[in-house]
Amino acid sequence: AVPIIVRYGGSSALVERLKNEGIHKEIMRSLQRYTVNIPRNNANELLKSGMLQRIVIHGKESEIFVQYNDSCYSEKFGADMQKKELSAGESIVSNKSLVEFIVFAIADFANEKQLAIKDAFLYLHKYKGIAYLQEFYEIEHTLPPDMTIEALTKICRQNGGDLS
Repeated sequence: AVPIIVRYGGSSALVERLKNEGIHKEIMRSLQRYTVNIPRNNANELLKSGMLQRIVIHGKESEIFVQYNDSCYSEKFGADMQKKELSAGESIVSNKSLVEFIVFAIADFANEKQLAIKDAFLYLHKYKGIAYLQEFYEIEHTLPPDMTIEALTKICRQNGGDLS
């Protein structure tokens, strides 16, 4: 698994400190609460698609990954790693467990449907799968992944998606 720093709350300021000051105990400990772990192959795909970036510390790329920007999760739109900025009234989801669940659900869906992570994300976002995961997180995160994939398939189909 690869640690990913999720941008929300105070994580962006900590990432900037990390870039400027380098790795040290205080910053790394503070970043722990903003970090989720995802499988390395999924992280590599997200990196290639531009959804993640490596943190550059003192001019050198590190093995620390961070979301492209801090607008990737909004309460209104769910996980949207294509957005470049949020409108004034939107707020970032601050629930680390929800973010982690959505990331893993996208990866599981991509694997099951034999899609690239980015394509799975775009499909789930377009056909309301991400919104469903966010709305029913409290139930869905307790279920086995195959049941979540089945529910996502059904929700997306009801909203115009055509993957079976």
